[in-house]
Amino acid sequence: MPELETAIANYLNFQMQTKYLRLVHSQAPPIHPADPARLERLPANRADRILNSTIYKSWSDLKGLAVLHLHGTANVSDISQAVVERLNEASGSSKKGRKGTLYFQFRKDDPRFCNLQAMLAFLLSAKMNRRDSTDELGEPNELERAYHFRGWSLDDQLDVLALRTWSLSNSEPFMISRLDDTAADARISSDTGTEPGTPGIIDCNLNLTKDAQDLLYCVQYAIRPMSVEELAIMTSLRDQTNWSKDHQRILTRDTVESSNSQVYLMNNEVYPHNLPLSVESTTTNKAHGDLTRRCLQYLQDPAVQVEIKAPCDTYDPDGHTPIPLLRHNLITYAVMHWPLHYRLAGDSQPLNYVSEFFQDPRNRLAWSCAYYTFGNPVTRSPRSYFSPIPLFSMLGLDDMLTESIRTESGSPTLNIDARLALVEAARYGHSTTVKLLMGTTIIDNSTLRDAVDAAASFGLGGAPTRLSKSRCYN
Repeated sequence: MPELETAIANYLNFQMQTKYLRLVHSQAPPIHPADPARLERLPANRADRILNSTIYKSWSDLKGLAVLHLHGTANVSDISQAVVERLNEASGSSKKGRKGTLYFQFRKDDPRFCNLQAMLAFLLSAKMNRRDSTDELGEPNELERAYHFRGWSLDDQLDVLALRTWSLSNSEPFMISRLDDTAADARISSDTGTEPGTPGIIDCNLNLTKDAQDLLYCVQYAIRPMSVEELAIMTSLRDQTNWSKDHQRILTRDTVESSNSQVYLMNNEVYPHNLPLSVESTTTNKAHGDLTRRCLQYLQDPAVQVEIKAPCDTYDPDGHTPIPLLRHNLITYAVMHWPLHYRLAGDSQPLNYVSEFFQDPRNRLAWSCAYYTFGNPVTRSPRSYFSPIPLFSMLGLDDMLTESIRTESGSPTLNIDARLALVEAARYGHSTTVKLLMGTTIIDNSTLRDAVDAAASFGLGGAPTRLSKSRCYN
């Protein structure tokens, strides 16, 4: 019956849309309500200066989706939130109908909030949420003041009901008067002022000569801000050849909060502040090489592997629902970020240490399952791998890939692994890895088509170019 077929098709289409909506929502950064206490401390005319400006009036007269970019030298987030509060108040009392305002704040210290991809994910999620919420007249409801998308990449261990602000205070408030985004002093960040007279790191758990220095060291070279619990484990891995959970120290929030101006605590995450990165590449390379070792040393502990197994066994890949990142231990950080530490290590890359880690089947299985489980369900590989060759290929670790191909030379599964590896290299946009694999084994047209499809879907860089120049592809 045509009607039944149409109904089934519509239902399946709705199911697919629902899954996609859940994915978008889960990956969007959370919106937190403005902190009333912080807004009360702002001079009353700060927001008025913007609301009365010519640029603002021109923006407010635009129809459809319009973006207003605020920037300045201090108190940017507080003033921006005050402007948003005024806009929300105006939209609620307007006789012309409601007009929602979406607010996203860039944070230069946090790679999850300092790029346009994060902003676009947030805007898309909020727009979809508004589209799904309609009143009896079919009109969109007013956006709630606080969205709390529990993203798998964002503060999942925090109390979502608490009022928060994402900015630092500044002792000398000053807001740039013009809103010209071509100004030389424009900055897409929160204020970076310091609070004077903050005591140094003092706690019975920290030794001022080694432990305190190592805390600063880990904060300084971390890929992303770590939670207090993650940082406690990372620091306990220093100089440990046979680490176990018994070596894990307890780092209290009071310890970090009483730190000097070089670090600060925000939402249970530790951020660097006035902590300059080393200008010497040798120092930076050694630091990332050391943090690579710490991550892998943590992941090979049997007790940690038992913890990894729990979310992997219960995860349903067909549900396409991301799971929250683990912030009460180091599992998520170590699983997802050791490859980047390794790449940043330069000439200090611990190649032998990584090779030994992946030679153990237990380590390889634990890491690959966790990497798949915690991965982005939209862009990740459709399956988890046991062979190290596709794993190193998806990470773009050419030296490790070359070593694995050398050790598996003559293996009956080498050609299969190399073909799978080519698809993964194309999917993740590693053009040099694609070139390496093209010269390693004979790739059939079917594999090349899969690689081109993967590169066209999510690949970046020059991977499609490498594939299109293949003499085998037609």
